[in-house]
Amino acid sequence: MTTFWDDLMPENPPPKMPAVKLPPFKKSAPKVAAGHTTDSYPACPDDGFPLIDIDGQLQCCVEALNRCVGQQKVVDVVQRRQTIYYVFEDGHELPLLCGCCGEGLLVADLEQERKRVRGRRLEAMSIGTAVIEKDKREYDELILEFSKVGLLSKPLHIPLAFEVAAQLHHPSLATSKRADSASLKKTASPKKAFAKKKKRRKKKR
Repeated sequence: MTTFWDDLMPENPPPKMPAVKLPPFKKSAPKVAAGHTTDSYPACPDDGFPLIDIDGQLQCCVEALNRCVGQQKVVDVVQRRQTIYYVFEDGHELPLLCGCCGEGLLVADLEQERKRVRGRRLEAMSIGTAVIEKDKREYDELILEFSKVGLLSKPLHIPLAFEVAAQLHHPSLATSKRADSASLKKTASPKKAFAKKKKRRKKKR
C-alpha cells in the first residue's frame, strides 16, 4: 500500500500548525569501568583517544592528563590507603589504577618504585591491548611513556586504566590549564587510538 503526502494532510489545514514541545536533549556520560576495549568509549574527534566522564563532562583522557602533567617530572611515589600515586613536580598526584579492573595496582617495594620512576618526565601516551590468559578476554589500556633518567637507562612504559584522568588529584594552587599544554600533544599525536599499532601484552589471573 502506497501512502501519498495528500493522504497525511487534512483538507483544510490551519494557517499555523501548533508547535510541538520536545524534551531537552541531554548527552549523558557513559558509565564505563576499566577492562573494556576502546569501542566501549566515545572517541575524541581530535585524536581518537577515549572520552571519559570527568567532573560530569565528557573529556579526552589524554588531553586532560596533558593539561596537568604533560612533560612534568615525577618527584615522588606515595601510598594513600590501598592506592599508589606518582607525585609530579607541581603537586599533581596520579593514581596507579589497573587497566583490567580499575583497582589500585600492587607495588611490592615502594622505595624501589621511587628509584625506578623519580626524575622521569611524562613524554607521550598511547593505547595498548592486554589479554587475560584465563578467559582470553582483551581490553585496552592507556600507556604512559616516561623519559629516560640517564644515558644507560631505557624509557619506561606504564599501562593504566583510562579512568586515571578522572581520578587525578589536583594541588590546591594549580590551574586546570597550563601554558605549555600543547607540547605533549604534539609528541603523542602520531600514536592515535586507531593507528593499528597497539602494544599487546598478556596478564595472568
